[in-house]
Amino acid sequence: SSSLDPNGFRNVPGELITVPVTSIDAVVPAGVKVDIAKIDVEKFEHCVLNGMARVLAESQPAIVIECLPDGPYEAVERILSKFGYRFYHLRCQGPVPVSGIVPDTSGRFRNYLCRTQDSIAC
Repeated sequence: SSSLDPNGFRNVPGELITVPVTSIDAVVPAGVKVDIAKIDVEKFEHCVLNGMARVLAESQPAIVIECLPDGPYEAVERILSKFGYRFYHLRCQGPVPVSGIVPDTSGRFRNYLCRTQDSIAC
């Protein structure tokens, strides 16, 4: 397991190491269309979304994102809502439309599909 939290992750002690990081906006050139993104970064999803604000505005990609009960799911919902995203909880029966992100406390269904109205029509 790995985490950006220097205190460790889920009661596993951490070890601080330095690694280079960047943002999606820095990697994807302006005007390049992004269709889909999968985000699973163990409670730092809001940081990834903040680092891809231009891509979200330009491309409105479909996003599959893991949302944990102890993660920043409220920040995820707030950030994506600003860009007009709607939320679908990924369940056995398929994507279920929901008004907001409420993580599954059982841990079985952790992922949400997030799409804008424009991206649904494509």
